[in-house]
Amino acid sequence: MDDLPVRVASFVTDRVIPAEPVLLGSGADAAQTMATLQCAARAAGLWALPCSSASAARAST
Repeated sequence: MDDLPVRVASFVTDRVIPAEPVLLGSGADAAQTMATLQCAARAAGLWALPCSSASAARAST
């Protein structure tokens, strides 16, 4: 789990940011792009991540 921040950053950089123009729109293209990103995040083990109290405390600072 130590590489989690790196994996999340890579996913956001490689997948989410390039999809932003489509996601900012509406309609079927945006919905399909979101569904594709959700499936990719699940496949990469980045969906519904557990949040420990230690990581929550770090995130709030």
